[in-house]
Order: sequence, then structure tokens, then C-alpha cells
Amino acid sequence: MVHRSLVGMSLPLSFRSLLQQKNILLLQGPIGFFFDSLARTLLASGKNVHKIHFNGGDWMFYDATPASSFRGTDDEWPGFLTDAIQQHNIDAIVLFGQMRKLKVKAREIAKQLGVAVYVFEEGYIRPNYVTLEKDGVNGLSSLPSKRSEYAFWRKTPMFDPAKTGQNFSRTAWLAMAYALAMYISKPFFPHYEHHRCMHPIKEGLRWVRAAFRKYRYQPIDLKVRQHLLSKEQRKNWFIVPLQVHNDSQIMAHSQYESVEDFIRKVVKSFAANADTKYSLVFKHHPLDKPYTDYSKLLANLENAYHLRGRIFYVHDLHLPTLIKRARGMVTINSTAGLQSLFHRCPVKVMGESCYGIPGLTYQGALEDFWSDPGEVNYEFYQRFRSFMIDQTQLNVSFYAGMPALDDIPYHDAVEDGLSPALNLESPGLEQRRIAL
Repeated sequence: MVHRSLVGMSLPLSFRSLLQQKNILLLQGPIGFFFDSLARTLLASGKNVHKIHFNGGDWMFYDATPASSFRGTDDEWPGFLTDAIQQHNIDAIVLFGQMRKLKVKAREIAKQLGVAVYVFEEGYIRPNYVTLEKDGVNGLSSLPSKRSEYAFWRKTPMFDPAKTGQNFSRTAWLAMAYALAMYISKPFFPHYEHHRCMHPIKEGLRWVRAAFRKYRYQPIDLKVRQHLLSKEQRKNWFIVPLQVHNDSQIMAHSQYESVEDFIRKVVKSFAANADTKYSLVFKHHPLDKPYTDYSKLLANLENAYHLRGRIFYVHDLHLPTLIKRARGMVTINSTAGLQSLFHRCPVKVMGESCYGIPGLTYQGALEDFWSDPGEVNYEFYQRFRSFMIDQTQLNVSFYAGMPALDDIPYHDAVEDGLSPALNLESPGLEQRRIAL
């Protein structure tokens, strides 16, 4: 029997499934201490945990268990991983970033060897959650794709999440520390290629640039906010939340070559099909501020399609506030689409996503969405959201507090007799979590 926490926390089915594995291999996780804390949680529940590092950043943030370091070429990775799986009798692999090349090959090998794969990703529901699914997330999600499969699920989740306290400054420091460790240790990991440039000086300067952009765009944001939230503009504009420039969900699960490609095609469709009384609002992704700025591109498109005064570009405006007053949302496959549905704002999904389900999101052509976006079936959305949280959402932050992991000592988290009572007492662990 599964017992719920005394303080109102709940583990999703995916995490309880992970707790039923015995020998677990952790690959590369997100920046920060999350995989270290996860390993300690698994150890305390009686699991055997092994870890493989890909670079010095992985090494810096992990000391929960002895770990191996992969220093070989891409061609050597399959053999290295296979040997590790066999040597440690691995039942399950846990990873973050499913579409990065070493992880793609790891998923293939695991499937061949009959090893379960658990994938972490940023939360489908935000804030205060991250996603954990077996086999894959987003476009590879195993969530049901038919409305009928949610018909009898409850409308509200079992428990509300505790706050994680995630903030910009802490995430920035973690990113810079990770970049520095990766750079210094490059001679020990000569073949490793990160999915973006992580030179410590360049990375640090990017986050300084992000802070500069935050203050640079603040007065522009406030001016646009005043316009958009006026009574006259209510429901007279569409919002487009942009994803990070290197989001693998764009490359692997959409028709677009880049965020720029998406922007161009959305503006072209809007110009050709939307009523002239409507505007288009692009919202920059908060974690992409150090790396991209689309102001010049949007200014050029505004002029090219004669949309002066109808294209807006904002950075730090409160997304839910914008959504509540928007006529509709267009996204590739951002989880912001789920926020939009929560606020009863219709969504057109342009790529593959776990929530692009008939009856939940708009299924017609983008050209028609501008004139008639329809309405959200809110009862269906409530059941879908509740199902998603109960099955896949873990109440932690990768970069800040981890309430669900802290709470696990109060759980008999798996079926009777399978796991002993957990004890996460670990000298210095909390100090390590908050050191940065």
C-alpha cells in the first residue's frame, strides 16, 4: 500500500516506479546538485546507485557515490556504457536531456538490453515541478493521446506543491560554476562536446549581458504592458512564447530549423490572415536571455509585412497576466501552452507535444486560428492536468529547493516490503545545496 506524506506531499507514479528498481545508473543531469540529492535519496531507500560523468561540471556537483568518467570518443561510448550496465547489473538508467547524442545512444542501448530508462526534464507544469517519465518526455511522452482515456480521472491533483524558491541569480551562479569546472577539466575529458559553448568567461559575460538586457528592456516592457492590458486591447492580440534557442524539442519534434525560422513563418501567416485589429506579442524565454535577442529580426519582419504597431516583443512581463488577456497562443511545443489552457486561452501547437490532443488544443490550420481560435474545453483540461501531475510531476527544482526529496523520509514510497524507511540525514548536504 502507498502511504501519502504527513506534510501533504505526493510522489508521482513515475518516481514510485523508479523506486521499484534496484540497481540504478545515473548519466548526466542538469547543472547543480539535483542528481547528487537524487542519488542520496535512492541510496537511503536501499538502492544501489552508480554514476557516469561526462565532464568536470558533472564531477564538481556530485559526490554521493563513487562514479566513472567517460573520456572516450562517441564511437567508444556504446561499449563503455554496455560494460557499465553489465558490470553493475543495472536495472534502470536515469538521464536528463534525452535528445543529446550520448543520451540518444544510451536510450538505444538500454532498449536493446532490456534496461528501463527514466528521463528528467523541466516541468510540464511550472513553477515548483520537474518532469520525470519512463521512456521519454515531450514528443516521446507515454501520456495517453486520446481524450477518452482521461474521462474518469479526477479533476484536481492529490496535493498542491510546496514552493521551491527557484530564482534567476542562483541559476546563473550554478551555470557559471558548471562552466568553469567543465573548462578547467577539459584535458581530462578531451572528446566531450557540450550542446552549447560553456567557456567560463564567455558564459559569465553572457549572464552579465542577461542582467543588462533585463534592465534595458524593463521600460519597454512596462510601456507595452500598459498598452496590452488596456480595456480596448483585451482579447485583441495573440501571444507567442519563444523557447530557448537550443531546445531539442524544436529540432527533434517540429518542422522548424530554429526559433528564427518559427518566428518568420508565424509572422508571415499572421500578416496574411489576421484581422488588422489584432496584434502579435512575442515573449522571450527567461533562460535564453543570455544567448539571444530577436529585436532586430522582429523589427525587420514588422517592416517587411507592413505590421507597424502590431508586433510587440517583451521579456519579463508576467506570462499568466498576459495569457489571461490574450485571444490565443501559438507555440511550437512549449509547456507555456499548458499555462495558457489553465487560463482558458486557446492554443495552437505547431510541433509535437504531449498535450497537442484533439479536444484540448486547436487542431485546424494556423491560417484559420487567427480568425476563430475556439474555446478551451476546461473540464478536459482539468482532468488532463491532474493526470499529468499525479503521473509525471515531481515537486522539486533542479536549481533550488527539493521539497519532494526532502519529504521522502515520511513516505513508505513503494509497495509493502519493497523499500525500507528512508533516512536522508547526510552531514553537510544542505550546506552543499545552498552554497551557491
